[in-house]
This record gives sequence, structure tokens and C-alpha cells, in this order.
Amino acid sequence: IAFCLLTCGLLAGPLALTAHAEGNASTFVAEGNLAKDGTLRVKQTIILTGAVPPELSQKFETREDLVGDRQYVQTLSEITATVEGAAVEPTITTDDRFTTVTVPTNGSTEIVMSYTVTGAVVTIDGGTALQWRMLQGLSAQVDQFTAMVQIPTQFSYIKCTAGSPNSTIPCNFAAAGTEGTQIPTFRDGPRGEGEVVAIDIGLPPGGVASTAVIASRW
Repeated sequence: IAFCLLTCGLLAGPLALTAHAEGNASTFVAEGNLAKDGTLRVKQTIILTGAVPPELSQKFETREDLVGDRQYVQTLSEITATVEGAAVEPTITTDDRFTTVTVPTNGSTEIVMSYTVTGAVVTIDGGTALQWRMLQGLSAQVDQFTAMVQIPTQFSYIKCTAGSPNSTIPCNFAAAGTEGTQIPTFRDGPRGEGEVVAIDIGLPPGGVASTAVIASRW
């Protein structure tokens, strides 16, 4: 299998940081599944070390500013969480451009959160692109981050940036197979509390539908 290894800049908007948690995340593994209709389903497994905080929160930015007082708007839905395999009820709050999900840890070290996002596939020259921060706004530091995204078609490029919300610095690793089964894979770390890892996967015309929603910013 041939591989492409690409690291390029992806602009990210401002993102407020959350309060410091007592423990760190030794690993953060995000598994994405992109459907042809442009819906992205994400399952993320977080393993905590040190003193486990009573709750873990993640702050998602669901609006991205564009030129001309416009914004891309993303929507989160079907948000669920488990702690050591047992279902728990996350608290979800929305404030302007942010959606915050808070999960009670119940003293456990394994937190799994799943969600669906629409609006993350945008139209670009030559097709569409999945652009989403697979890590963002977590109330804990992350030692090792990994993301894998199943895509229903070929890719035209892959990019990944990491660091502060406005970072254009490439992440540590971004690769995907160009023959047979291809799973774009991204790795980075360590990442500080509230920092991001943003992915950008180019898709050919007709491969995946755009779900972009553009709203006026007043």
C-alpha cells in the first residue's frame, strides 16, 4: 500500500479554554465515520490518569467566521456518554458559538463520548472537504492523541494542524493509504488543556455531499 504523509495548515478560530482538571488524559482516541450524506459520527475514548476529576467537559466551537460577516454553522446531536461501560447522562449547554458537554466521571478512568456533527463538510474547489477539530476544548491535558476517520470515497488531500485554537502548525502525523482500504489517521501530543487538533480531508466531486450551513453574522 502506498501512503501519503501530509502536514499543512488549517486555520482555526478562537476557542475559550476551560478550567483546569485534576487529572490528565493519557490517551484520547477519536474514531470518526463519515457518511456519503456528509454526516460525521464520532466516538472518542479518553483514558484519565492521576487524580480523576468529578467531571470532564469538552467545549465545541460550532461557528467559524468567514469573510463578509458570515459564519459556517455546525450542529451537534445524538450526544451520549459511558463511564467504564455504564451509560451516564451528559450535561449539554449552548452559549453563542459554543456547545459544552460535561460528563460525570464517577471516579472512573475510562470515559467514552459519542456524537454526530453536521455542517463539517464544506464545498471547495474540486469537490468537498471534511473540516473538523477532532480534539478541542477538553478540560484536561492530553498526552497522546489519535484520530481515525472512515471515509466512503477516495481522498484528494489530508491536512492536520495542532496547538492553540489559532495554530497553523502541522500536527505530528497525518497519513492515509492510497490503495485498498484507506483510513486517514492523525496523531499528535502532548496537547495542553483546551488545545486543538484540526483535520482537513479533501474529497472528490460527488464523493461526499456538502452539509455546510452559512449564516449571516450580525
